[in-house]
Amino acid sequence: MMKKFLFFFFIFFYLIAINLIAQKQSIINFFNSLELSLKNQDYNSYLNLFIPKERNKEEEFLKNFLNSFSYEEIQFSKPYKISSKEGKISYAIHVLYLNDYSALIEIWFLDLKEINNNWKIEKKRILKTFSGLYRLKIPGDKVKRAERIEINHYDIRLIFENSLIFFDNIPELDTGFIILGKGKVIFTPSSPHEKHQLKLYYKSEKIENKIEYSYIRMSPHLFSKKIKLYGASSVKVDKYIKNKVYSIFRKSYPRSFTIETPLTDELFTLIPQGEDMVIEFKGPKIGELTYIYSSFSKESINLYDRKRNKIISLYSPLTSSKLKRFFISFEEKANVESYDIDITFNPSKLYFYGKIKINLRTNYLYIESLQFKFNRNLKITNIYDDRGNSLFFSWDRLRENLYIYLLSPQEKYTFSITIFYRGRIKPVKEISDVIPQINPLNTPIKHSRIRYRTYLYSYSSLWYPVYSSTDYFKASLKITIPSKYTCLANGQKIKIETDEIKKEKTYYFLIDYPVKYLSFIVGEFVLNSEEKKPIFIEAYSTPDTTSKEEGELIKDIINFYEEKFGPYPYPKLTLIKRTFNLKGGHSPASLIILNTLPQKKGLFRYSSPVDLSQWKGYFLAHEIAHQWWGQTITWDTYHDQWLSEGFAQFASILYLKKRYGEGVFNYSLEKFNKWVRKKSKAGAIILGPRIGHINNDTNALLAIVYNKTALVLNLLKDIIGEDKFFEILRDFLRDKKFNRVSTLDFKKYIEEKSGINLKRFFDYWFYSHKLPKVSVYYKVKKLPQSYELSLRIIQDEISFHFPLWIQWIEKKSKKVYRKKIIVNSREVNIKWNLSDYPRKIKVNPFKAVPGFFKLKKIST
Repeated sequence: MMKKFLFFFFIFFYLIAINLIAQKQSIINFFNSLELSLKNQDYNSYLNLFIPKERNKEEEFLKNFLNSFSYEEIQFSKPYKISSKEGKISYAIHVLYLNDYSALIEIWFLDLKEINNNWKIEKKRILKTFSGLYRLKIPGDKVKRAERIEINHYDIRLIFENSLIFFDNIPELDTGFIILGKGKVIFTPSSPHEKHQLKLYYKSEKIENKIEYSYIRMSPHLFSKKIKLYGASSVKVDKYIKNKVYSIFRKSYPRSFTIETPLTDELFTLIPQGEDMVIEFKGPKIGELTYIYSSFSKESINLYDRKRNKIISLYSPLTSSKLKRFFISFEEKANVESYDIDITFNPSKLYFYGKIKINLRTNYLYIESLQFKFNRNLKITNIYDDRGNSLFFSWDRLRENLYIYLLSPQEKYTFSITIFYRGRIKPVKEISDVIPQINPLNTPIKHSRIRYRTYLYSYSSLWYPVYSSTDYFKASLKITIPSKYTCLANGQKIKIETDEIKKEKTYYFLIDYPVKYLSFIVGEFVLNSEEKKPIFIEAYSTPDTTSKEEGELIKDIINFYEEKFGPYPYPKLTLIKRTFNLKGGHSPASLIILNTLPQKKGLFRYSSPVDLSQWKGYFLAHEIAHQWWGQTITWDTYHDQWLSEGFAQFASILYLKKRYGEGVFNYSLEKFNKWVRKKSKAGAIILGPRIGHINNDTNALLAIVYNKTALVLNLLKDIIGEDKFFEILRDFLRDKKFNRVSTLDFKKYIEEKSGINLKRFFDYWFYSHKLPKVSVYYKVKKLPQSYELSLRIIQDEISFHFPLWIQWIEKKSKKVYRKKIIVNSREVNIKWNLSDYPRKIKVNPFKAVPGFFKLKKIST
């Protein structure tokens, strides 16, 4: 009886399964028929897939569509189910139409109804249409030879003599060209900073060189304005030249105005708008350079060296008052409120499986698209909105820009999208909120020398979609890793779950305070110390080192910074000390990573402008300072990065002064001054991470952004007065907490609170690469009861604003005296009455002012 029962039981479920498979296959067959009918342009078969009362409506729509867009190919995405009721199902599908030179994408919602065991379309809605996509190719059919070709665009000019110009394949749209022949480029940046950078790189303030060809993309209306053809006539060229031109096109095309979609591997192009332009050219001396003009960027001109991967120039052009450039700034349409992240990470393969829910708030109900930065090596499997709709996206992988298109206007001010992705990402070197990650002597150190490997993923890795316009946000993290490892991250660890079968551990972190980016690190870590009050502090290390010493210092450093800068901004701080192949560290919000080099005798002798590690606690003090300067506030653009790195360096030497005395502080000032004088020509503080980039000079970056800024902040302290200065900094951090801040914001705030005009101070210390050249003349006059010391201070070139300390020793008592003079004009004269004759007079002792000083005695 039991055997009979089991037999019928299995037959029953087998028939159900067969029925389900048949239904599923029917849906698949339906969509295959739908796609095939459109591919074959069999419109009768296509219309027969609609219910009778919808056919006339769809036929009329189809006629209008075919009149506006003639397609030759069509591709369907995989259909996805929206809803299901008895006898009715709703599906969404992305449809790609292609012809020889353009593309069009539509998103369809189809309500299907089962009639006589066949599916029919009861209603079709087109939720979104993406037009303006083109299949650019050069050469097209049009080729001209011109006696002279001139291209003029702001600060660049190209001239070709007796050359060929090849046009693109898009009818009636001149948007892409390749010029082949003998040419010349002249690039003269209107920005003084950029002229100086060119001089560092090319030994000249302009580029003037021969070029072999140029690839140009621009908006069609610019063609007549920016490209002039003289003596042009149509010509035919042989196959060899066409192949050469096509080779240039294949190399240049993906670099600008192109996107990819999940529907095809083909790259589509967008038509440049407004004044936007890209000019690529190659010369025997200058190599391959790209000139980019972007209308709505804060810095619209970018000159880029392809071979060396260098930004040569980046600025907005200076124009005459009649042609003043207007930069239109649009209010951001949305901000990320929080992330809910669920990832599985395999360290042995560096592989991610991720699901990320992004919760956003709009400033407008109508919002069409979102833009994120996302790692180009990842593959997105699906994106859904909070109504379960699959969203269309495109990707500019070269610039790691991900564009997500919403289906319809939002009906509420808060909404979410969920992204599913996977892929392999290598941990990369962090470039912000760091003490420089240096490889001593440029000696490559293989990971095999490090027994306990660690895996840090922070901002530079783009391991989650970064919405660049959002300042700060909150998050929850769920990270699953192999059981042998430990995971540490921003935020507070809520719980750990262990799966003994899969040999995995899942970590849950809650970040319920604002952060500007998310970070986590995986490795084999040992907990060295833990303290729960007044804030939660934990110190970890890899098993081959220890963080006990640093764990003891953390509280002392935080107490000191709280006195100077205000309360520590987070409820916890986690420190990880690891053996690593780069010296330095990284300081995300509430998380600090310190690197210590593997011990190998004689390998790591080197000199760095910023390394004061002979005093214990220096690296840690620098990184903890970033919790205020870099995390509590962050810089607005790369020009303002000194607010993070320079302030952290300044804070760290203040702590060394407190811990080890004034001698160490003065030594630090002298060391910084030496490096600043050596590297000052590399650029102004406001060039930020671009300093040294052009010549691969990391020491220049460290000397200027870190050390010069620390010296300049010390000067500002002496001008304002120490107590007032730190009072203003505490107020500044409180008022600007969890916001982006610019150099101008900081200047205005300091001026308002101090009542001091600091225009000249900022103009010359932050915006110029030059240093003061000062001659100090002195004489000593004997008075009846005292001595008179007269000083005449003359600046040779630029009139800097700075405090100048004068030091001397009394002849009899041998007591050391110091006095401060505020130098705020080209010439300053001052007299002091002294009780004794001054000996060993020194100007700028300890080199607090970076510059060049001469002291001369005037005979009476």
